[in-house]
Amino acid sequence: MLSSRYFARCGFYQAGGAYGFRDQLQDVMAFVYAEAALAREHIVRAAGRQFLEGDVQHWWHPHSGRGVRTKFSDDLAWLPFVTDHYVRVTGDAGVLDEAAPYLRMRELLPEEHEVYDLPAVAHWFTCNIGYHHIHHLSSKIPNYRLRRCMAEVPDLQHVTRLTFRESLACLRLTLWDEERGKLIRFRDLRAA
Repeated sequence: MLSSRYFARCGFYQAGGAYGFRDQLQDVMAFVYAEAALAREHIVRAAGRQFLEGDVQHWWHPHSGRGVRTKFSDDLAWLPFVTDHYVRVTGDAGVLDEAAPYLRMRELLPEEHEVYDLPAVAHWFTCNIGYHHIHHLSSKIPNYRLRRCMAEVPDLQHVTRLTFRESLACLRLTLWDEERGKLIRFRDLRAA
């Protein structure tokens, strides 16, 4: 598995040695027991494939960075899930403090399902993996609001890391209310 899936990246649906966002994250879950450094390295690598809007590059070629932007929503759950697994097994919560950049590229048009292109690295916006997790789980939070959300939402102020199960409870907080300056649920929006 280490040779064929991780180094060669020659899975059935993988395009010629490209990294698959969820594919290699799923693969490194097994590596935390014997090759934890490779798992950690890939968690940081995958975090750096998130776009400013919150979605991720579904697959990419490592030497050029060129790859596919899609509307697949299941990719977003894998980074927090795998990171939680890594931290639980290794005890290395320091991975959450690792910095990873965001990518920028044109968004998909409503009629597009995917686009193959070369995104640019948003050098001016880099954050730790903990912030990437918030953005992965609720990409409707504008990226420039992540630190403020972390500071203002009481549930986030005292949490060093979220388990996958705990992070699912946060999915109900899906909108940023500019007037109130906080995250709210759709139900709260209708009540206002």
